[in-house]
Amino acid sequence: MNWIKLNKGLVGFLALSVLLAGALAFLVFRASAKHEESLKSYTALLVQLNGLQRQSPYPDQVSLKALQLQKKEHKESIEELQRRLNTMELPLTPLTEVQFQDALRDTVQRVSAKAAASGMKLPEKFYMSFDQYQGAPPRREASSALGRELKAIESVINQLADSGVASLTKLERSPLPEEVAKQKAADGGKEPQAGKGVKAPRQLASKSPFETSFVCTQTAFRSALNRIVSSKEQFFIPRLVEIRNEKDKGPLKNDPSSAPGSTPAGAPSAPSSEPAVNAQTGAPLSPPVGGGASQAELRYLVGEEKLEVTLSLELVDFAEAPMK
Repeated sequence: MNWIKLNKGLVGFLALSVLLAGALAFLVFRASAKHEESLKSYTALLVQLNGLQRQSPYPDQVSLKALQLQKKEHKESIEELQRRLNTMELPLTPLTEVQFQDALRDTVQRVSAKAAASGMKLPEKFYMSFDQYQGAPPRREASSALGRELKAIESVINQLADSGVASLTKLERSPLPEEVAKQKAADGGKEPQAGKGVKAPRQLASKSPFETSFVCTQTAFRSALNRIVSSKEQFFIPRLVEIRNEKDKGPLKNDPSSAPGSTPAGAPSAPSSEPAVNAQTGAPLSPPVGGGASQAELRYLVGEEKLEVTLSLELVDFAEAPMK
């Protein structure tokens, strides 16, 4: 203690040196940590830069302008496709409730006359699947959309009639969104409203499904399906095609009625003076070569049955293309 009292200056210098050494050690440790952190950040940025430099195209102004040009051309191509699709749908004509009912009655009369002229049988009390509007008008908001759907269904039925369909057995459609009353909010029965500044998502295409069943030959079915999917008046999507043969069992191997030249039991066989024709094409058959059964005695065992077809279609409504 006496030495410390006698050397106060030296003791103070030593204490100050210890404090300065501790502070210096702390600063060195902190600088080392920052240096390590900066080195890691620099290494990561260097790796990112090397990756960007190896990219194709290289991220410079020239490549940026090329990318922007590609985006513009891509957008223009989509808009042009949308404008072309807009030409493949029936126009939405404004209609009132009474005007729609008048159009519905006229359409039913036209379709019935068309079916009678082409020999296509319609279901009893056929009203184009709009039976609920035979005596009551639709909602005002739904009149125009129903008018367009009515025209589309008429187009499909006309295609079936022109293709030689034997009979239309069913026609069912799903209600349009405009037909269904809007849901009420739980608070006071008011309709829910979107928040301010919030826009509803823009649908590029909306679909209205309907289903039809008919009986026809194979040729008529191929013709009808080709006519519907290639229609320039309205774009349809065949969502489901179900085909059943009217005869679900093949001919028996030893069935005497399937043998050439056979006649049903109890029926007298008599030579026919009519020339033999092909059952499918209607062309006259040439006489047999080298003997054997004449082709007039031959007949098809399969392929002449009619088909029971169920066709589910979707009427597509495309959004309006943006104006140039």
